[in-house]
Amino acid sequence: MLASRNKNVDKEKYVYDLNIFKRELLNGDGEYEHMGPWYIHIYEYTGSTVEEVTEPIELTAEEASNLIDNDPYFQDHEPDLWYGLDGFMFEKWDAMSDNLKMIFETLPKYKDDTLF
Repeated sequence: MLASRNKNVDKEKYVYDLNIFKRELLNGDGEYEHMGPWYIHIYEYTGSTVEEVTEPIELTAEEASNLIDNDPYFQDHEPDLWYGLDGFMFEKWDAMSDNLKMIFETLPKYKDDTLF
């Protein structure tokens, strides 16, 4: 059996999910509706639970336009949905702001390397 040259081969990866949403706020008729800016909230998925990793990140108008406004995935659902971080980064990398790239790229990758 050959030894792996990958030092991370036996490490457990973090799995992150994104809750992408607009807040539910009272409208002028006294009813709740999704409105206002878009937010991304990062959670760790543990297999049985999700745990909050950060406070919600408010997207700029440009970020929302580039990432959400013209994407049928977001248009076909309520403005409160989940997206896996790995898939989001793969699908949206070219449209993502440098700020979001930095936030996502600096999240811990392996549980053996860090503690929350």
